[in-house]
Amino acid sequence: MTTYHKVTGSRRLKSGIGSKAIHKVKAAKPRERMDEAQGLHVSNSEFLSEVFRGTPSNLCSWTTFFTDKVDSENKGKWLGLATTPEECLDILASNAYFSVSQFDVDKRPVGRTSENFARMGCVVLDDAQSAKLMPSWKLETSPNNYQLGFILKDPITDKDLAKRLLDSIRDAALVNQSDKSGNNIVRYARLPVGFNNKSKYGKPFAHVMHEWEPSLRYTLEELITGLNLDRNAVLYGAQTKESKDPFNDFGMGLDIAQIIREILTSERYYEPLLKLSSHLIGTGNTPTSSVAQCQGIMQAVVDKPADWKFYYDQIPSLVNSAAKKFSQTKVGSKYDLDWMKENFKDYNYSDEAPIATNFVIDGFLSDEIFSIAGAPGTGKSSMLLQLAMAVAHLCPTDYELKPTLRRKVVYLTEDARQAENLIYGMKRWGGVTCSTDEMHEWFSVIEVRRIKPEFLEAFIEWKVSEKTVTQKGENGNEVLVPPLIVFDTAAATFDLENESDNSEVSDAIGHVKHACSLNSTPLWIVAHSSKAQRNDTEDIQIRGASAWTGDVHGTAYIFAEPGGTSRNMRLRKRRFEAEFEELEFNTQTYSIPVQHPLGHWVDKTYRVGFCKKSSYEARLEKQKDLKESEAKRRELDMQIHILQRVHKLSLLGIAKTSKRSIQEEVIGQAKTINAQIDNLVELGELVKTTDGKFALGKGEMVKSIQEEKQWP
Repeated sequence: MTTYHKVTGSRRLKSGIGSKAIHKVKAAKPRERMDEAQGLHVSNSEFLSEVFRGTPSNLCSWTTFFTDKVDSENKGKWLGLATTPEECLDILASNAYFSVSQFDVDKRPVGRTSENFARMGCVVLDDAQSAKLMPSWKLETSPNNYQLGFILKDPITDKDLAKRLLDSIRDAALVNQSDKSGNNIVRYARLPVGFNNKSKYGKPFAHVMHEWEPSLRYTLEELITGLNLDRNAVLYGAQTKESKDPFNDFGMGLDIAQIIREILTSERYYEPLLKLSSHLIGTGNTPTSSVAQCQGIMQAVVDKPADWKFYYDQIPSLVNSAAKKFSQTKVGSKYDLDWMKENFKDYNYSDEAPIATNFVIDGFLSDEIFSIAGAPGTGKSSMLLQLAMAVAHLCPTDYELKPTLRRKVVYLTEDARQAENLIYGMKRWGGVTCSTDEMHEWFSVIEVRRIKPEFLEAFIEWKVSEKTVTQKGENGNEVLVPPLIVFDTAAATFDLENESDNSEVSDAIGHVKHACSLNSTPLWIVAHSSKAQRNDTEDIQIRGASAWTGDVHGTAYIFAEPGGTSRNMRLRKRRFEAEFEELEFNTQTYSIPVQHPLGHWVDKTYRVGFCKKSSYEARLEKQKDLKESEAKRRELDMQIHILQRVHKLSLLGIAKTSKRSIQEEVIGQAKTINAQIDNLVELGELVKTTDGKFALGKGEMVKSIQEEKQWP
């Protein structure tokens, strides 16, 4: 039986952090296991005192306690406070966290920051079931989700080394979809005494300590070996080019029997097949063999549900994706031929039967990846959100751009409130009559955060598996229709160090392109143009690297014509023959009274618009009409000012006046003013006398001016 230790002795007040203190350690009685629900009793102070044994007087631990929901919007709950390990409180009815690192109290301001980092005392793996390496503690933090902790025998004081260690754990966890916060050297982990009140659990879940072995302390080398981490990556930042089983090598306890059970019982398909294909490739199976094994298991399903065939057809793509990431194939090895056969198959093209292009907007945008750019303030989001709603058939029934295929839409935006306002406006005034449930089912709005491209790839695969629908055609055939995914904007979605770095951008697009190509999933990447002008110029380019244009399937640009009120989208690069090349977007505003949170009423304006088919020629003709209309307006304005001048002089007793006298109060070139005076004579608004001067005539414009009416 293991002997546990606890810290006793004098407690230091928080104001005394940093002062010298001496405490004694004495052996405690062996702890008895309670029932399964209660687990082992370990106080928070005892826990931290063991994790950070021998804390120097100039260092502090960091904890936070709060009763708000963990997934609430209140970010202040994560601020926390400094404490000594011995003084950490037990507050059962709260979310209780500690930082895996300690901080220098002599640095000001004191805080849980990377700048104040002093040493990391443990490594924590989240949502893990088991590991090949025995943990120092195993804490159940939510139903069947466990936190495994490994106390470091020698705390890590090198900040960069600590980051590399956690980066290696993160990279391994990426495959297994766990420990997603493992790259943060000041991260929080759960304390033993506390609860988890995430909304999805309903009733708060009290933490349960299942294993507590503080005598199990690991050197860095033992940790690297025990968790099968890349030693070179941890110690030197240089990854070893060596393939591993992405699940078992991490030591997370991949349960093959459990995965197969989930497939055979049709509990779920996508994630088990993803894990199984990665496991098979990572353990040395060829792609051909891996596909056969996965298909064999799927074929053994007895009562095949409606979506069985969809996921069955995904197996080659899943295996191919896994082979690119985890294959042990090396150039010159005996597996080269199998790998090439799997990855370089002849495309079964048709030279007899025509193949219809799949469109997102019929005749205009295909089901591929498009970069859509425009200058700030051109209404990109307003235009594209309305267009995306039409893709989901959330538009008037007779809308000309309503496509044949109805797709669910996943709209990632940097301003969810703007999207909310646009959707409300379309339902209130734009002819959208669907229910709230239908709107949320077919149109998802997600407030975006900058995400690593590899996570975006996983996100797309997840949403495709969740949002793909089946549509029956006129001939009775059923087709699978993947969702439309919109990244609004690229700068707010892709976590890139430099958006102008071609290599980095090309790699990022490669990730999302791979995910989209598996299921012909359309993706719109909204970007800013590199030039400030908003009109349609041939040299408009997407801001940043040329890969934003070169590595996607198509491009389009949104712009505003000078003097016009509409917006236009023009297709540029594409790989199909479009039925039309431009859209015109016109909007109208509506205002309604809205009650302010403080109780008073304010007017709120909503902008509602629709796209319609257009062309370069139609836009030029409209621009010509606008110029002509503007010229006529200026002519009329000058004529009114001329008549007002002559009328003013007549009121002063000057019945006749010269052109020079008229010019004194009319803005414009003398030649233009004289020409308009002659026009007014022809119209009968002015009369030219025998001495070459001018007097008021009897036209309608003169009557209106004399009656002091406002001429339109």
